[in-house]
Amino acid sequence: MTTRSSGFKHISEVANVPDELGAERQATCACGASFTQTHGMTQWVPPRCEACRNAADEPWRAEQIESKRRQRLSALGVPPKYSGVSLETFTLHGDEENRKLQSRRLIAARRYLADWPAVPEVIVFRGGPGTGKGHIAWSMAQELCRLHDVQVRVVKLADAVRDLREAWRSSEGLSEAQRLERYRQPDLLVIDEVSRHAFYGEPHRHLYDLVDHRIEQCRPTLLTTNETVSGLEDLLQPALTSRVAGVNMWDFGDVDYRLTKGRAA
Repeated sequence: MTTRSSGFKHISEVANVPDELGAERQATCACGASFTQTHGMTQWVPPRCEACRNAADEPWRAEQIESKRRQRLSALGVPPKYSGVSLETFTLHGDEENRKLQSRRLIAARRYLADWPAVPEVIVFRGGPGTGKGHIAWSMAQELCRLHDVQVRVVKLADAVRDLREAWRSSEGLSEAQRLERYRQPDLLVIDEVSRHAFYGEPHRHLYDLVDHRIEQCRPTLLTTNETVSGLEDLLQPALTSRVAGVNMWDFGDVDYRLTKGRAA
């Protein structure tokens, strides 16, 4: 790890000033630039001009930025299946029409990253299994963590429902409100697999609590689903359907990459 160095260099004094605390003098840096020094407890500071100090600190700053980037990616918890994915590694598949559709999705994803944080409040990725929704969602999540100082969370809807309902079964551990905050606070929340198998009882209430709050706080949310548009409306129920009405719907088609190329898209 890069460490910061005091880096004292020869400074030639231009004016003689009494060595009193807080006294100032003009000095010449080793690079030749003139700058102002202040007398501290034991010495004149700073030792160098601002340009030289910034240049000396640059490796340290770069290491701090990289360390934070690694922490964000670690907190994202990318599953092995998606650890190496990116928008560049997405493979177009299917017939010409589907390839054009997928190309438009890639263009939209790149625009989303470029426009961050000025992005739509809610976007729904709709398409059949194996059409690339997960590939692009995880690619976007990882790229945002690399490019911006943001917190991103990706969670399957069924897992979020089980987590929130754990507070109903036991008074120990986090309360429901505390668990909700973990999904409400991230700068971007991706709710994966919004589908019928996740909906037992009335889980649309939990989804409403998450999405509605994030809309109010202007925190972007991505939803991925295999459902048809009408099927999604049935699952979301009127209250939540009204909240996401008119949102961006990214259609991924229904061609399964696993069946056309033999590997997951």
